[in-house]
Amino acid sequence: MPTPAPDKGFPMRQTFLLRIFLFLLGAGLFFVPARGDESVPIAGAANWAEGAELFRQGDLEAAYRLFDAAQKENPSFPPAGVAVALLAKQQGNLSDTHAYLNRAVREASGDPEPWYRLAEIAADENRLAELGLLREKADALLAAFAESEAGKDSPRLSFLRGESISTASRALECAGDFAAAESKMREYIDLNPEGAEGYLSLGYLLLRQEKNDEALKALSRAKELNPSLFAGWLTAAALLEEKGDAEGAVRLLDEHYGDEALSLSELSRVARMLYRRGRLDEARTTAARMPQESLDRLKWDALLAYTEGDFEDAASGYRRALRLAPNDFDVINGLALALAEEETTALLTEAFEKADRLRRRNPRSDEAAATLAWVEFRRGNVDRAEDILLPILDRGGLTPTSAYYLACIALARGEDDLARQLLTSALAEPSFFPKRRDAENLLKRLTGGSAEESAPEKTPED
Repeated sequence: MPTPAPDKGFPMRQTFLLRIFLFLLGAGLFFVPARGDESVPIAGAANWAEGAELFRQGDLEAAYRLFDAAQKENPSFPPAGVAVALLAKQQGNLSDTHAYLNRAVREASGDPEPWYRLAEIAADENRLAELGLLREKADALLAAFAESEAGKDSPRLSFLRGESISTASRALECAGDFAAAESKMREYIDLNPEGAEGYLSLGYLLLRQEKNDEALKALSRAKELNPSLFAGWLTAAALLEEKGDAEGAVRLLDEHYGDEALSLSELSRVARMLYRRGRLDEARTTAARMPQESLDRLKWDALLAYTEGDFEDAASGYRRALRLAPNDFDVINGLALALAEEETTALLTEAFEKADRLRRRNPRSDEAAATLAWVEFRRGNVDRAEDILLPILDRGGLTPTSAYYLACIALARGEDDLARQLLTSALAEPSFFPKRRDAENLLKRLTGGSAEESAPEKTPED
């Protein structure tokens, strides 16, 4: 669906881009002074940036080669396998995350960072015994690195020591000792007093201990140190939501969403939070505060139009956004869905072309697969739509939107009971999604309407 991804928060699970930004900024490596007041980019930065772009396009091996070249130019960069793995983790692709971390372990056998990253994953999955073993291995490699000639003068040494402390804090958190984890994270901050990462993690730990006021201060400090981060209350709201305190998250949202000093990215995140709660008028008002021809504004206007059933206006908005960002996943996905709602052959053909191309570019994306399935259904290819969606169902990856799509297929096959189950499942999720109103109306017809009202939604071919 065209909805922006849900908020994930930042606690000790920062994106690869943020982690590298914080490391390089803390090490003073973003720019090397040149004569006069000019600056020149650091060695390896161009290869690293190109590698990140190639990863975004889906070419992981080409990205790996460029990350490897970047590290050869500048040993301060992480091993190539770590770079690819963390980008994969950011996308939720744990298969490639593990594969590239294991590759980093083999190809950079003396580097502790792959082991710290594996320890983080073990912490994410609450595998405490494995976490302890991975930490022990990483710390042993760190001690050897610190004693080596290369390590003694390396700006990366301080970074890795910080990672050791951060991982120790994470282990204590997993063990349920939040006070000790907080103390360890304050140790990390003492080592990196100008690093935003420590304050982000500290804010999370404080929230876990119900120290909300202190947490907001820590998260606000992170924003001060790195203005590219979200406002403290935005991060706090995401973290409260992550730990199941939806009421606390909404309270912060209600108190602050009208703040004047919000950046474009912050406004977009506020709009996302409002949208997910079905507060469409407020989401629209928030979107209206964005620059009119900005990509974020165009995407939000198009999504809201799609949600309200104005598919022609949604398609127009997505087309304008496509001119600004021809490879943007959300834009192509949204345009395919908007075009699929039209009943003209030409637009349905275009919808298929875009959805099929998006799926080929993102073969592991369930969202891209679901969009292609819906386009096929709208074109009358019910069997093909079902073939695409059933593997998602089998691995337990149905979102409310894809459950609605599958319910429509079930209705087309006369399987009303299955459709009711799928719709009930989709609507059990509290978050709003573009087809929620359609799902509600369809379930009402199935449970209380006449036989005629309960007929499946017609596809154009019908």
